[in-house]
Amino acid sequence: MTSLDDFDKIAVSTDSKEIADCVNKYGSGVEVWRRPDELATSNAHVMDTMQYHVQQLEKEGDVYDYVMMHHATAPLVDRLDVHKALNYLIRKDADFVVSMCKSLLSLGISRPVPDDMMVRGWFPKEFRGLNRQELPQAYELDNNIYVGKWQIFRDNMDYWDTNIYMYEMPQNKCADIDTEEDFKWAEIKFKLLLKEEKKHYHGIVSINGRDIFAKG
Repeated sequence: MTSLDDFDKIAVSTDSKEIADCVNKYGSGVEVWRRPDELATSNAHVMDTMQYHVQQLEKEGDVYDYVMMHHATAPLVDRLDVHKALNYLIRKDADFVVSMCKSLLSLGISRPVPDDMMVRGWFPKEFRGLNRQELPQAYELDNNIYVGKWQIFRDNMDYWDTNIYMYEMPQNKCADIDTEEDFKWAEIKFKLLLKEEKKHYHGIVSINGRDIFAKG
């Protein structure tokens, strides 16, 4: 992500000294933005944090057209996905673009269930009696890419009420790690993506101890 030409500035928001030190050591050109204590809790909202950082930049006269938010728990997003999402935002003249992927749920339905487990009326009427193949394609938020106009982040606007579009993320790149099981699935997907990547390259060049795949 550190070599993306689409961005004028790339930063990591953290309250962790360990993470900050890692960014300073390995993230060439990546800035570290420290969060205030009230935004460094498990109950803090990520959009509040984004608003804080964007407002701080604006106070310094550092203003941009668009802002992208990417979670560290979404490790499979690559520069191509980001570039496509940004181009899609501009092409659509949208206020905001959020990535989604096709749902793997067999019926495409995921909703809360009450504490007493009573599910009367739970399944949507318009889908009842239909075969799975007859149901419309369902999508789910993948928590990978959020990109939109500067003022949306600055003012902490509800982006769902803006001119918002979906960018479809390939299913094999959808990963949002919250649990150990999520991590294992992401690892499997990463290995499969790496295996697929190798098919398009011939030969390996080692640079500074790292293996780089070279096109033939």
